[in-house]
Amino acid sequence: EREREEKKMEHLDEIREVADGLGEMLEGRVAEVEERERGRDAGPSILTVLLFCTKALFLAFNCLLFMYIVTLRFSLGVRRKNLSKLSLSLPSPSTPTREDVQERTNATPTARILLVIAHPDDETMFFGSFLRFLIDARPQIPSQVRILCLSNGNGDGLGKQREKELISACKGWEADCHIVEDARLADGLNTVWPQETIAKYVEKEVVDFHPTAIFTFDAHGVSGHPNHIAAYHGVFAFLSRNPGIPAYALQTEPLWRKYMGPLPFVVGALAASTWGRGEKEKVKVREGGEEEERERGELYPISFPYIALWAVGEGMLAHWSQLVWYRVLFVIFSSYSYGTTWTRLSP
Repeated sequence: EREREEKKMEHLDEIREVADGLGEMLEGRVAEVEERERGRDAGPSILTVLLFCTKALFLAFNCLLFMYIVTLRFSLGVRRKNLSKLSLSLPSPSTPTREDVQERTNATPTARILLVIAHPDDETMFFGSFLRFLIDARPQIPSQVRILCLSNGNGDGLGKQREKELISACKGWEADCHIVEDARLADGLNTVWPQETIAKYVEKEVVDFHPTAIFTFDAHGVSGHPNHIAAYHGVFAFLSRNPGIPAYALQTEPLWRKYMGPLPFVVGALAASTWGRGEKEKVKVREGGEEEERERGELYPISFPYIALWAVGEGMLAHWSQLVWYRVLFVIFSSYSYGTTWTRLSP
């Protein structure tokens, strides 16, 4: 009997140990579940957020690559269409010979472009595709570009460095640049730039450079920056007194179009009506010994999308002090890296 009782007690002890172990396991599981619930209430973990962002960027990159390939597919025809329009401003036939190209390359520039910007890096981020277009069209239309920068971008105390960066970038754009140093035109969101001051600097460049056309921002400044808008109003003030010089404003795109990369050009801007939109001008063209009058769109259409993206990226490398992550994303996804749309300024 005693041995039997001792065995029962041993079995009971074993059962208690197993029960205690199970209890500890259950308590551990309950604690894990509670910790997990608290984590969910606190929000997703950093790892989860990083994985989600990586997937989103990968998807966006693939979409952008697809649109880029589609743009490549159609850009050749657009290039021919643009060159055919440009040839209307030339005295020789629309299909130049090698001698014609060499003669035009060595000739005095027939197009003298004055580009008025507010800060260093504006010429690349917003006007880069247009500058690339002028370089590509140079064998057909000899051109010379001067960039008038109304400030050295000293808002962050990097004015002198940004001046050097702009000079370096202008070499890549095959343009010369003049940088204004005027306390009244200090870089800043809260700085009001006098229109007449800007108009005087524009007038000085016009007297010195004799441009055939002036290009700048429109009344919305593309990004809404007050210095960009002031540049437009300053140019407009100059044109009010000198209406004979053609001037064009870079159209501010709506938000849905601005950050869709080449997609707007794939679905619409590759159409001839979009690439050549603008007021019609009468030009005289001599063919076969006879002169006839034709209509054409604006003199300077948008650039070739498959060239502009890389050119803008290379241009931003010159502005190293401004090359932060959100500007890199802007260069990739901004429609201004793939083309521009201009409207004629009529004071």
